[in-house]
Amino acid sequence: MAGIKVWYIQPQRKESDCLRWKEQDAEGPKGYEDGWIKKILQRNDVLTIPSGTPHAVWSPEDTLAAGGHFCLGMSEILRELLRDEEHSELTNDEVPEGIFEILSNYLTRVPNNKLEVDDVELNALWLELREYTKRKSIPAGLESTEKRKAHLKRRKDFLMQIKSENWLDLLHKRLSLSE
Repeated sequence: MAGIKVWYIQPQRKESDCLRWKEQDAEGPKGYEDGWIKKILQRNDVLTIPSGTPHAVWSPEDTLAAGGHFCLGMSEILRELLRDEEHSELTNDEVPEGIFEILSNYLTRVPNNKLEVDDVELNALWLELREYTKRKSIPAGLESTEKRKAHLKRRKDFLMQIKSENWLDLLHKRLSLSE
């Protein structure tokens, strides 16, 4: 990294803070003083925050920095996907168009032992998938984009595939066999 990045992080997600975060622009730190953690990153600094943590980043000068996302397992992806679907106001990113294809490929391989997954992740995956399927309908929202409407259509198709492929039962059966 070259330059300076100022991060404002909200460790306690409150609706009022999320609304403030969504309404702010990237022109400066106004509105992030109360309850937000301020972290100034400079050359060679690294910052890791939990997935889903509300944050804002400001560059007070020209800056070159690299960033990215990582996750620990597919269960985490499912949990974050549901969060982003139910609370689209918490992100400024669109859900990747191919997410359901990735999930489908993964869920096809796991129950048949074509992919090695430890018991902890397998249990978390089953729980998150079960939770995901409980949310049958997610409203598009008043300011829905065409991309969001297309995503919700793909979501509906994915939910039908979960049922037709019997993935919840197959995952549960694999869990029972590993005990």
